[in-house]
Amino acid sequence: MSAETAELVPQSALKARVAELKASGCNMLVDLTCVDFQGFGAGTKNASPAPEGRRFKLVYRLMELDMATGMVKRRVTLDSWVG
Repeated sequence: MSAETAELVPQSALKARVAELKASGCNMLVDLTCVDFQGFGAGTKNASPAPEGRRFKLVYRLMELDMATGMVKRRVTLDSWVG
């Protein structure tokens, strides 16, 4: 069974965190997406989860895959709020 973790990473630390994960064995970028929160919740009681001054959330999904067995050792999701 693989371990799954999620982290909220400041934009300024994102590149370094991805490099750390790569150095520690994460060898596959599974998914990279961006969520646009402009107008989220407008006209409703649901406020946007975006911090003040931020509009987009980058979401990186990385995985450590054992190349010999094909087994997933670890999955990591990184979220980062950007401009």
